[in-house]
Amino acid sequence: LDANAAATVTKGAAGNVSAWADRLGAGTPVTQATAGRQPVLVPGALNGLPVVRFAGARYLNNATNYPAPVTIMYVGRLHGTANGRLVASNGNNWLLGYHGGWMDRAYFNGWVYGEPPNAALNTVTTNFVTYAGVIPGAGSPSSFYRNGTLLGASLGGVTGPLGFELGGYNGANELSDGDIAE
Repeated sequence: LDANAAATVTKGAAGNVSAWADRLGAGTPVTQATAGRQPVLVPGALNGLPVVRFAGARYLNNATNYPAPVTIMYVGRLHGTANGRLVASNGNNWLLGYHGGWMDRAYFNGWVYGEPPNAALNTVTTNFVTYAGVIPGAGSPSSFYRNGTLLGASLGGVTGPLGFELGGYNGANELSDGDIAE
């Protein structure tokens, strides 16, 4: 997904983002049919480039299974009072980056990094960061990175997301006010 690739962002009747297609053409867009839950495309928010903004009860999701081996990366940030999950799943307990008011958390159907949170290290900032999760598959540890730095690796979580949800988790739960650039 890339907010700067205009052809991948579809706007609904209210002008908000109703679908965000992958740039690979794999046919796995994240969508939102309900106008009042559609996020907003904000031009120039990150180094002059647009972001998709999730605030209130706005989220996008799909039902595509992303089994291991899989690598998932995104550039994003939280910016408001709702600090649940920014990139998560809508079909299993999976999250990458933010959870429960903390940052630097990765749960791939088991903790990879972040439990219990360290208040001195995991307090949410409003800076954009790049998070990456590498899930090689059974028998190999999953890895979790922030801005290219390895934060943790574990055999505790080795499952990819069963569908993506951006801006929340599992159908508008644990919502976040945040921006995702790609």
